[in-house]
Amino acid sequence: HEAQERARLDARGDAATLLRDALGTKKLKELRRQRNRLADSGPVDFRMARTPEEISSALDTFLDLESKGWKGERGTALAQHDGDHRFIREAAMALTATPKSAIADLCAFESPISGKPEIGGQFEIATLSHGGKPAAGGLLLRHQRRAYFFKIAIDEMQARNSPGVQLTLDLTRHYCEDAGIDDIDSTADADHPMINHVWRGRQPLCHLFAPTQPNNLATNILSGVIAGRAVAREQARLLARLLRNLREKSS
Repeated sequence: HEAQERARLDARGDAATLLRDALGTKKLKELRRQRNRLADSGPVDFRMARTPEEISSALDTFLDLESKGWKGERGTALAQHDGDHRFIREAAMALTATPKSAIADLCAFESPISGKPEIGGQFEIATLSHGGKPAAGGLLLRHQRRAYFFKIAIDEMQARNSPGVQLTLDLTRHYCEDAGIDDIDSTADADHPMINHVWRGRQPLCHLFAPTQPNNLATNILSGVIAGRAVAREQARLLARLLRNLREKSS
C-alpha cells in the first residue's frame, strides 16, 4: 500500500555542484539575495549542536521556534504536550551523551571507524540565526552512515527570506563535508514543496500489508479500509496545505 518516494541527499558529492544542478544559477542567486536580507538585522550564522550542553540550549530554541509557528497555532508543537516534550528531551540527551539509560543502551551503534559499539553523537540540532535571533532549526538523527532530517521549524515572520530553504542549503554543505555520512533521508512527505526541489535524490518506501491467511474476508475488508484511509489522508493533507497557503497570502 502507498508506494512512494521521498527526498534524500547523496552527501558523497560536491555540495556546490549538487545545489547548482538541483536549483539552477538563477534560483541560487535569488536565495543569496534573501540571505543578504536576513543579514540586514545582523550576521547570519549556521551552527550544528552535538554536545550535551549545546543540544540542551539548541533544543530550547527549537521548541520555542516551533511553538510560535503554525504548529503552535494548530496545537501540534512538541512543547505543547507534556509527553512529547519529555520524550524529545530525554531522547535527545540520551542519544547525545553517554548515560547509562535504557534509551541509550537501545541506541548503541557500531562505529564505522573503530568497529566498536558507541553511544552518543547520534542526535544533532541545526540552527540558522541572524543577528542572534533564530530563523530556522532542524532536528536530525545519525545512524551509521545515514542521517535523518525529521523535524524543522522556522520563524514565519521571515518567510519571504526562505529560512527553511536556507537551513537546508547549509545542511547540504555541512553533510557533504562530513566523511561519516553518505546520505540524508528527509523523512518528508513524498510531494514536499520545499525539499523535493533541493534534494533531488529519492528514497523509495511503502507500507507493507501481509495477510497470514489466503482469501480471508476480514483481511480483504481491512485492506480496503487501509487503502481508503490513505486516499482520505492525502486529500486532507492537500486541503490543509491549500488553506495554509491562502492564509499566508492574505496575511
